[in-house]
Amino acid sequence: MKAPYKENTRYNIRQTIYLILIFLSVFFTYNCGFSVQTVQSMSPNSSSSGSEKPGSTASSGAQQPIVTQLTSSGRTVKLNVNIVKDSQISSGRIKIYYPQEFLHLTDAQSGKLWELEDINKELPENGQNVVSFAWADTKEFTGEGNLLTVTWEALDAASGREVAVETEIVELYAKTERMEVKTEWMIDRIKPSFPISSTVRTGDNTNAAALGLLCLSSALLMARMLRKKFG
Repeated sequence: MKAPYKENTRYNIRQTIYLILIFLSVFFTYNCGFSVQTVQSMSPNSSSSGSEKPGSTASSGAQQPIVTQLTSSGRTVKLNVNIVKDSQISSGRIKIYYPQEFLHLTDAQSGKLWELEDINKELPENGQNVVSFAWADTKEFTGEGNLLTVTWEALDAASGREVAVETEIVELYAKTERMEVKTEWMIDRIKPSFPISSTVRTGDNTNAAALGLLCLSSALLMARMLRKKFG
């Protein structure tokens, strides 16, 4: 009677190991393919690039004296805010909104075009930090050049995903006259691409990969102990 009992025990051990391996396969497939996406609404306007904020005073015939360009290289994401030629701007203020779950601000530098300049890299607004830039001069600017360059480091969650950065033209003046613009909101979108670490974090900050390896190691250790006992 011992031989059938021993064979039956081995069969049960094998079935248990198979079930554990199936469970771990499902566990890895679910957790490694899962990522938390909490895209915040960064401003009242988030529809498409070039759309106007409701209540804008811009007219259809107005010019766009400020343009933006968003680029990425590896983890570095950079926004260039430029003034077009013959803009006639003498002072103004802009704000830049960005998704903090995707981008970490590393630098903000002006183009040194104005007598007075002020950069606020962490302006609190609606529970988030916004980059704000204000400038003023005694004469109108007729050339073209860089107004502001903002640089971020892309976080792991940004790799392969669409990231939107919004620039709001709060106000522009040609001496004492307020200027009209074609749109007060400029939305730039980009998909950074870079290799990321193998660590996968779920919404409760659990290290899924490490937990899975721990379960696999425990299963193999248990299987070895059972084989030694009943083998």
